[in-house]
Amino acid sequence: MDDREFTPGWWVIPALALEAVALGASLLACAVEPAKAQATVVCGVYEDMAAALRRHGEAPVFRGLDARGIVVEAWASAAGDWTWISVGADGRACLVAAGEAAEVIALQPEERQG
Repeated sequence: MDDREFTPGWWVIPALALEAVALGASLLACAVEPAKAQATVVCGVYEDMAAALRRHGEAPVFRGLDARGIVVEAWASAAGDWTWISVGADGRACLVAAGEAAEVIALQPEERQG
């Protein structure tokens, strides 16, 4: 073993600069990641998405047609989890939103139209 005391030399500066660049790059990647995650769209075959929702205890509680002809469905579980999906004419379903604390509210007879 060498008993000499460590004395930093010129090579320490580039190493520290490299660490600073690496740290900066990783912080930048973390700052960009949430925006990338928000842009992610989850889509798939309707039957596959419906099967996955059923496995998580959800069932359809609402279905409607938007102005573009796209079916929108709300799914919910007894535990309060909920998911909104859109379904195109081609059978492709996309996740619109999901969350918790769902409460199914039925329309009263006087609120129904048609």
